[in-house]
Amino acid sequence: MFERTKILAAVLVLAVLISTLGGTVSAEEEFSLTYRIKIRPDEGGRVEVALDGLNSSSVNFMMGTVDRTDLKDNISNFRAVDPAGEELSVTRGGRGWRINTGSNPSITVSYDFGLRFIQESGRDWHFVDIDPVFGYFYNEAVFAFPDAEPDEVIVEYDLPNDWDVATHFTPLGGNRFRVEGVPNYRQDLLLNTTRVGFLEYQVDKDYEDLSMSFYSFKPSPYALQYGLGEFWRPHYGTTPEEEMEIYLDLTYDAIQEMIGIFGYWPAGRRYIVTSRASDDELNSITGYKNWVPAWTRERRTDMHHHVVHAWMWPGAIVLDEGRDDWMAEGIPMYYQTELPARMENDDMWLGLHYMEYLILKRADQFGLRDKETVYVYPQNHMRVLALDRAIREASDGQKNIDDLMAYIGREYGENSKAMRHQDMIKAINEITESDLSKFYNRYMIGEIASEIPPVENFIDQYQEPFLEWMDTYVETPGYVVGNRTMLLIGLEIGLHNETRYENEHAVASRVNLYFLRNFRSALAQKSGAITENTVIETLSEITGADQSDFFDFYTIGDFTPSVDEVASWYRNPPQEEDIKEIREGIPHSSVKGTYDSSDEQNEAYLEPSTLLTGVSQEVTLVILDDKLVSREGKYVRITVDLSGEENLGECLSSLDAHLIKSNIDSEDRLGNYEVGFLPLEKTERGWEGTFNLMLPQNFENMRVQAKRTSRDYCDLSIQMTDELDDKAAEREEQGEVEDKTILSEIKKVLFDQSGLIYSGIVIFVLVGFWIYLASVKNK
Repeated sequence: MFERTKILAAVLVLAVLISTLGGTVSAEEEFSLTYRIKIRPDEGGRVEVALDGLNSSSVNFMMGTVDRTDLKDNISNFRAVDPAGEELSVTRGGRGWRINTGSNPSITVSYDFGLRFIQESGRDWHFVDIDPVFGYFYNEAVFAFPDAEPDEVIVEYDLPNDWDVATHFTPLGGNRFRVEGVPNYRQDLLLNTTRVGFLEYQVDKDYEDLSMSFYSFKPSPYALQYGLGEFWRPHYGTTPEEEMEIYLDLTYDAIQEMIGIFGYWPAGRRYIVTSRASDDELNSITGYKNWVPAWTRERRTDMHHHVVHAWMWPGAIVLDEGRDDWMAEGIPMYYQTELPARMENDDMWLGLHYMEYLILKRADQFGLRDKETVYVYPQNHMRVLALDRAIREASDGQKNIDDLMAYIGREYGENSKAMRHQDMIKAINEITESDLSKFYNRYMIGEIASEIPPVENFIDQYQEPFLEWMDTYVETPGYVVGNRTMLLIGLEIGLHNETRYENEHAVASRVNLYFLRNFRSALAQKSGAITENTVIETLSEITGADQSDFFDFYTIGDFTPSVDEVASWYRNPPQEEDIKEIREGIPHSSVKGTYDSSDEQNEAYLEPSTLLTGVSQEVTLVILDDKLVSREGKYVRITVDLSGEENLGECLSSLDAHLIKSNIDSEDRLGNYEVGFLPLEKTERGWEGTFNLMLPQNFENMRVQAKRTSRDYCDLSIQMTDELDDKAAEREEQGEVEDKTILSEIKKVLFDQSGLIYSGIVIFVLVGFWIYLASVKNK
């Protein structure tokens, strides 16, 4: 008996030691967490976590739910205090931070987080990006979480004035929210993306089994140059709020359609839609289980694609080995084509199967199948299409890809059970009652298969729907203005663009097909009428590939690309936004307005009238015409554009959201330009903003333009060119612009001694400042 007592005592002591060393809170204990998130773009981010109801000598905090990157790198100054404010012992380990609680039932944990956190890889994933206008972060990179399940989690946001927050958490009023804990608090908190910033519109809608909200944030000024944020299309004939409600209805209907396929819904009762308001959201990780982006595209297809991501990575169902892009992106690609066709009973959408096939086949011809945007999207789309056909044939038409999704949803997704390739093969074989192992191993494993998935024997059935889709697309205002041939030319150029280039796969992603200025410019260099050879030569020059088979390759059914369509497009270019020129350096010069039929004079000017070169000079922009100011009256974009091979350098400073884009400009020409955004203030003279401008010493001519590019966005461009364009020369001949006087003033600056004098002054000041610092250091 004594020996048994000693053994029991030893076991109890060992259990206590293990519990203490492990530092965990007992699973039976109930306690609450309250996160207070303070964000100031100019100060950084700060988190305080109040833990109440502890009954343990230690607790561990960890970052993240999956091993994407070392998320702890975004956290600093981690500390913990007791209710009296006394420091508690904190030890950093491989998985996070261990806190000796001192057996206090309540402690407060605090730490700082970085406002820009990136995983450097082939796609520079942005986990946190917060600037003075807008911000978002993937929760895993900001929220440290204890190693136990609380019974309540509250999140409070302390934001800059007038900022709002979009999150799937349940609102409690103000910027205070409750985490629902579905499927558990840890995942529900961390697997989400939080968005903050100036909210422009918000629409909330409650459905029978789901609460949904659409947040439209005011885009960052620099985001607008990429067309981000503007989910709303005026040609729909709706107000933004009406369009948001329609978008929510479409999203909800797509969710219900996919629930009918998978058999369950992986997220909670609240689902968020937001406009994309940041350029870096192009490469951000997003929590699609609770949130979907309203892309700057059309209502359909893209929305369906991202709804499906609630189930497929980064949702609940993944292949737990290697790259599984055929599931992660192939399944959403397949259903983004199938869902609108089914839900709207319109086979036109099925034509997008054929478009993805065209991209893959053309990429294979030019050795481009290893491009990320090719193997991730078109190839995996074709993999799923081929698998669907294989399932249909093996089951005599009784089963299809929907049945496979229902099986893996029931057996793996709903139970959060990991899948491996052999599990997928087993699922396919069970639903077809046949062995498709050879097919799967040949076509579905690996990033880039050795051959195109076997779709050739049935893909032609989607040709006519594709031609119908093209007709609808090119005739829809706000998307592509042109014709079938020009759409295919845009697709061809997009395929050969560099990976991550903004116009890559313009047609494939259903973004606005850009105006093909580079193609037009190249055509303009050709003499004589436009012929097939002219088109082939021009395309070959731009893509760097032999385009001699362009007309044959893109012959689809009874359609062949038409030289007449190219010539018509060339003669009647799509109407871009009207441009008004500001006479160079002449104060209070005015130009005739072209925004409406009136004859009002729209004015803007720069001060001083003579711009110096080679030195930084303070310049004030005065805008007299409200039409040249962004709708909110806060910003105008400033660009300095240098054509030719010389490096532009850094010309702009003292601007908001300063960016540099070099080597290629917005018109796809080689060259470089610098971009910054100028805050404006309303004055008696108009809208004013001051910035520093440093012009290179070696430019010959300058042109200043004001350009309206969207309902919210304006652009002031300072272009330095080798010579003035033809229209400027015509205006010069007609006496509309007194550019001889202007050029003479510029040449005085270029060739007199002022540049040297100013440079000498700057060098003198810098040397003097350096001597002063050295003397202070010696003292």
